Order: sequence, then C-alpha cells, then structure tokens
Amino acid sequence: MTDHRADSVTSRRRIGRWVLTGVATALLLTGCTEEGQAEIASAINEAASALPTDAPATEAAETVAQETEAPATEAPATEAPATEAPATESGEATDGDATDWIPLVLIALVVLALLWFLISAMRRSSDRRQAGKSARSGRLGDVIGTGRWVHDQGVPEIQRTNDPDQLRQYWQATRQRMVAMEEETNSMLLDAQGDPLSNALKQLNDSSQSLRSAVDGDVAMRSQADVDPDLVAESARTVQERRRDLNHALDRVATFR
Repeated sequence: MTDHRADSVTSRRRIGRWVLTGVATALLLTGCTEEGQAEIASAINEAASALPTDAPATEAAETVAQETEAPATEAPATEAPATEAPATESGEATDGDATDWIPLVLIALVVLALLWFLISAMRRSSDRRQAGKSARSGRLGDVIGTGRWVHDQGVPEIQRTNDPDQLRQYWQATRQRMVAMEEETNSMLLDAQGDPLSNALKQLNDSSQSLRSAVDGDVAMRSQADVDPDLVAESARTVQERRRDLNHALDRVATFR
C-alpha cells in the first residue's frame, strides 16, 4: 500500500511538470516577445524546480514502508515461538505425568488383589478351624456326658444291687454305653494326632477300659453264691479306684472344650 501511494505522488508530479512545459510551449508559440518568453521560461523552471524530484519521494516511501513494516515483521518472529514452546512443554509434562501414574495404579491393584486373596484365605481357614472346633466340642460334650453318667449313676447303681439278675441287667446297659464312649474316644484320637487333646483322650480311654474290666470282675464274682466277703470288699475298692481315675480323666478332657 505504501509503494502504491509513492508511485501515485510521483505520477502526479510528473504530470504537473508536463503540464507546465506544455503551457510554456503554447505561450511561446503564440508570439510572445523574447523578454516575455525569457520570463515565462524562468517562471516555468522555478515552478518545476519547486516540485520534488522522484528520488526523495521514493526514499520517503521506502522510509515509511520500513517504519510501518518493521513492527509487523518483528512481532510474529519473536512472539510465535514464545507462545508455542510452553504449550508443547505443558503437553509433554501432562503426558509424562499421566504415563508415570499408570505403573503405580497397576501395582496398587495387584497389591489390593493379593491382600483380598490373603484375607479371604485366612477367613476361610479360620471358618474351617472354627467349624472343626465346634464339631470337636460337640463330640467332647457327648463323651464327657456319657463318662459322667457312668461315674455318677451307672457304676454306683451296680454296686448297690445284690440281685444277680438285676446286677447283670444293669451292668449290660452300662457296659454298652462305656464301650460306645471308648469307640468315640478312639475315633477322636485319630483326628487329634499331635494335639495336646490326644493325651487326655488316651487317658480317658484307658481309665474307662480299666473301670469296665474292674466292674466285669466284680459283677461276675458277686453273681456267684457263697462268695468270700473279703474278696467282694477288695473288688469294690478296686472299682472305686477306677472310678476316681475315670473322674480325673473326664476333668482333664473337659478343659479342651
């Protein structure tokens, strides 16, 4: 746009110079005197010299162009990289930060999965132990209940009975319960290998067998006629000792319930 203005000014000045020259020529050709022609020529030259030449106009136009174009060329050259660089670095930093979080999230998920698996396994194991403990407690309760009955009711009732038929009848019922208790104790011994309970169960089983053997001999002897009273008394003392042993064994087993 500046170049176009400079060219327009130059053209107008050239046209003005041509117009003055043409006017002077016309006046000269119409018959002016020599003095008049000299004055006209001098006036035309002064008017022509008053008009600026092409070179200054061109330089002024170039100066104006430089002054107006300099800011326009410098601003984009310096500011464009300044605005783009932070955007690129910010994007790279954001991508980098997002990428750095991915391994941490994956590790956290793996740790949580392992913790969940361990807690579930421990809970299942605890439930199994609790269920096993409850089942064992129930079985111990049955064994102890039978042993208490034998100690408190079964054997004392046999010792008080003198009728041979009733003696054998009572003893048969009591003996069956003692045998069932010993079978249950043996079964529990197989499940409690290496457990402190196994020693207590073995003691209970041995004391029950000893008492059962003692009562067997006592009942067989007292079922006969004309038995020596000293032998009967000795047999009764043996049965009482075996009862005490059974009671101690029952107390020890009861501590594991």
